[in-house]
Amino acid sequence: MSRTLAAFHLDRLVEAGLLETTFRRLRGRAGPGAGRPTKLYRRSPAQVDVSLPRRRYELAAHVLAQALANAQSEPTLLALRNAAREWGERLAGETARGSGRGAPLTRAARALEACGYEPQRASGETGEVVLRNCPFDSLRSESPEMICGMNLALIEGLLDGLGVEQVRARLSPRPGLCCVAIARVRPDR
Repeated sequence: MSRTLAAFHLDRLVEAGLLETTFRRLRGRAGPGAGRPTKLYRRSPAQVDVSLPRRRYELAAHVLAQALANAQSEPTLLALRNAAREWGERLAGETARGSGRGAPLTRAARALEACGYEPQRASGETGEVVLRNCPFDSLRSESPEMICGMNLALIEGLLDGLGVEQVRARLSPRPGLCCVAIARVRPDR
């Protein structure tokens, strides 16, 4: 595909609201003679779901989340977290094929990538991996404690299922990111 054809299609996706553009110089050059800034594309925050025939799974999830939020007793929340851990272990079995080699944190990040979390190393020297996408984002607004707790339990189950004992998940809410982050645990000396 030629560059102009690719640019044409990318610009059509921008017009449709599926991509966003920014302009920036990539090589650090500045001033006169540095050339034009590069046009960069990234996914827009708009959510697009296609289902044929039409399904309403998100509606069912909202109804279930509201019912659970209204019945926030310890046994109910414990049952939710236990179920999430079990599902996390199942997901580990499904994603383990593509994440089997490498350092434990890398393996965990690959498995989370396969699950749609979009992991990225955090800036700084913490070695922490933040998750740029929360698969439960639209549900989180209804009951953040319940949904984020479920999400944490799901990721803990995934890590247990992968057998990466040196990696821990923890709640770390940040604007625009998933409420869970993972990091390698330093062994006691």
